[in-house]
Amino acid sequence: MTITQEQFNALVDKWEEDTKLTSSMSEILNHPSYREIVSHGTFVIPFILKYLREGESLLFVALPEITGYDPIAPEFAGNIKAQRWIWLNWGYLNKLMPPPDTWKLKGNIYV
Repeated sequence: MTITQEQFNALVDKWEEDTKLTSSMSEILNHPSYREIVSHGTFVIPFILKYLREGESLLFVALPEITGYDPIAPEFAGNIKAQRWIWLNWGYLNKLMPPPDTWKLKGNIYV
């Protein structure tokens, strides 16, 4: 099953909009748009990494479920910025995205 970048972006937008006021991880992780993103499996990993590179998001929580791997050490639990960067580094090390030295700073976010 494939998904386009535009379809992926629409799902993420819907998921983030619908869950922005909740602190319940259960609600966040069981939202239909999030579940659809995860259902696309490894195909969406580059989309997720690109999205994370462009800004802060909880979307990295989908990666352990999709990959079966979690590089986040316990001391970074709850540190969203650190977790985002750890997953971006993972993407680079697995050749799923360009090296960080090619990213450009736009405001306070690398793109």
